[in-house]
Amino acid sequence: MMANPDLPGGPGRRLSRAATVASWAVPVVVTILNVLLVVGVSAGPRVALLVLCLVSLGAGLLVAVRPRRRPESGVSEPDDPERLFVEDLDLTLRVGSTADEDHVRELRSTRFSRPLDHRKLTLISPYVGSENEKVSPNPLLRVLNAPVEASWMPSGIGIDGRGIVHFTPAAAGRDELRWEINYAIPNGLWNPLRSVGLDVFRYDVRSIDIGEFTIRFIFDSPAVAVSVEERNRRGTVSDAELDSDGNWSVLWRADQPTAPTRYEFGLRVDWGRSVNAEPPSRMNRNGC
Repeated sequence: MMANPDLPGGPGRRLSRAATVASWAVPVVVTILNVLLVVGVSAGPRVALLVLCLVSLGAGLLVAVRPRRRPESGVSEPDDPERLFVEDLDLTLRVGSTADEDHVRELRSTRFSRPLDHRKLTLISPYVGSENEKVSPNPLLRVLNAPVEASWMPSGIGIDGRGIVHFTPAAAGRDELRWEINYAIPNGLWNPLRSVGLDVFRYDVRSIDIGEFTIRFIFDSPAVAVSVEERNRRGTVSDAELDSDGNWSVLWRADQPTAPTRYEFGLRVDWGRSVNAEPPSRMNRNGC
């Protein structure tokens, strides 16, 4: 989309427009004055006034229908703010033994080319279902390496996880801003995984310039065995390991450079009990 040529574009453009107007306006004004002088002498002042009104009306119509200048080639609007930074993303997704224990932590390292005062973001949320049609996470934000406050403002009706992160004051004077966002998911994020041992997680990074991208899946006990795979064989995934708390942990890391695409993961969990092995009724999703 081209820029409006009427917007200030520097002194040269303003002077050029003024000179163009003067070149045609002066002869027209002189001609009108001569016509009024002749009419005033020969037909009287009332006729001269009528002629003046008609000429003014005609001049106004000419100005109104005068074609606008076409935009100059090569001049574009400012870039979308979402494309003015590169961001490393480290996700930690906790699969709780109950819905209340599901938790998300997003650690972001944002490298920006101009002061950063806001960042559009979509939080992770489940696909809309009967028990979670009104998902409205209440995230906690914290900037780790600068005296900057981060706050969350939901957009729209605030039930789809979309919103804007505001940075106050705007982050400037450094190359990178490290910040984190933590939130629970009302009504749970992994209900199909708990009920049938199967689930799908999708994450879309096409809307930003993504740098390094990792996801750590943590499965709370009493999971007996877990499995995570990226369905399109992108990136590398570690073997499941038990941490000091007895929880399973799996780390997935995107290939470098990170492909701007939608990643899709299949998750399987053996909870050590009999489950109805049917496809999950809902699948988790996110758009960055």
